[in-house]
Amino acid sequence: MPCFVFLKHQYAKIAIYAYMNKEIHFKGVWFLPENQENKVTGDLHYTPENGITLSLLGGLSEITSDFFDPELILGITADGKKISLYKCFRRQRVFNFPGLVTSEFGADFVLIGRHFSSTSEMKFKEIVGSIEDFDYWLDRFGFTVVDYDKESKKCIIEYTNPEDLLFAISEKIACVFQCSFNFPLTKEGSTKIIEQEYLIVLKPKEGIESFETLLDWFLLFHKFLILAYFGKPVVRRLEVRISPPEDSGELLDEEITILYQTDILEAPYKPRRRQIQFLFTYKEIRSNLNLILQKWFHLADILSPTISALVESYIDRGVFVEFKFLSLAHAIETYHRRTMPNYEEPKEDHQNKIKNIVDSVDGQYRNWLKSKLEFSNEKTLQQRLKELCRLIPDPIAKIILKPTPEKFIACIKDSRNYYTHYGKHLEGKALKSIELSSLTERMKIFLTCLVLRELGFTETEIATIIIKKGVYLYNHVISYDEAKTFLNNTKQ
Repeated sequence: MPCFVFLKHQYAKIAIYAYMNKEIHFKGVWFLPENQENKVTGDLHYTPENGITLSLLGGLSEITSDFFDPELILGITADGKKISLYKCFRRQRVFNFPGLVTSEFGADFVLIGRHFSSTSEMKFKEIVGSIEDFDYWLDRFGFTVVDYDKESKKCIIEYTNPEDLLFAISEKIACVFQCSFNFPLTKEGSTKIIEQEYLIVLKPKEGIESFETLLDWFLLFHKFLILAYFGKPVVRRLEVRISPPEDSGELLDEEITILYQTDILEAPYKPRRRQIQFLFTYKEIRSNLNLILQKWFHLADILSPTISALVESYIDRGVFVEFKFLSLAHAIETYHRRTMPNYEEPKEDHQNKIKNIVDSVDGQYRNWLKSKLEFSNEKTLQQRLKELCRLIPDPIAKIILKPTPEKFIACIKDSRNYYTHYGKHLEGKALKSIELSSLTERMKIFLTCLVLRELGFTETEIATIIIKKGVYLYNHVISYDEAKTFLNNTKQ
């Protein structure tokens, strides 16, 4: 059965392994950049859950202090790979009399492919990541014909590599969704595979950038995908790229693979193969995606605590519901504090009011009274929630602000106060167990609506996304009948 493959894109280099998802073990020799003569044998062990451990038969330094944290440790593996361990720390150093010194190090990052003698050398032209199911989020595939003719017994597969998607995230950052693929090179063999992979490429528009900056960009983009996936997608692999020296004669960029510890989750990642499994997809936002990404990266400075708490609420870590609730309550309050007026009355008017009050009491009480009135002009949590409830689209408000907005606000306020201070007088008002869990889930949707609003989604778009996807993503909050009623009303 011949296979016909039509290719359009010249870039066909792809590593189909998923480094970040598997356990890796390297044997080699290890040394400090400033003392390369002192090479010590040892094993580097990486697992996604437990991170990076370097076990050495010997010591890299004569320093015996507990606080020996070399920034870089270099290694050469038995099969010739160059490795740089970055942000290292010594866990233990043991002298076994009359044996040998053994030592163990941890590290935040492993960079496979190059040695760096100092952090000043760790600057790159771009960072490239592969995310699980990103092709399905984009819903862009290059297979144009997949057919089998019974009479001729021919299987015909036509594949055209989709065009890259380009975005300008800011004046400094360019983003590319780059489609690459692997394909069979010979006719021999019983199995032929064409495998497509979309890579997320983030790069400075000019020059090169530090490793930390590029990594921050990627992790922020990954948070955006946590929002879009309504869960945390797996990073399959991550690389930084650097251009070869001009006199080297090399044409391809040098690719350096990055390993780091990933989160320990309560449940494994569930693959997403259908559009309904995402909160929103590329096709639903493609006309505004460039603007949405710009706003997302801009919000990172303004609403970082809120965004971090929101995406964290999508991740299943088995955390007690009380902590999930408090995290969301703080995030909602922070959202209001950073996006809306924070005071009940103009500062100058309030300061004059406090001065008049303080001046009217006996002098020995003035400092005490002044300290008590210091934050008296700030809005209460109840006032903040009341203002934020007005921003929730009506169709969603009718579902999540049950039985009334006033009761919803009171439940958050009383439960927040109790789980923050654990005052006995508040215990009877605070929600517990299943009721607290239900309130927390509704708060998650509440905050999601506010963040989508900041990203430029209209009220109609927010209502459609939340309620239409709610039947699948959070049917414990939004019922099928409620979603059906909403969708029927939108058609009229």
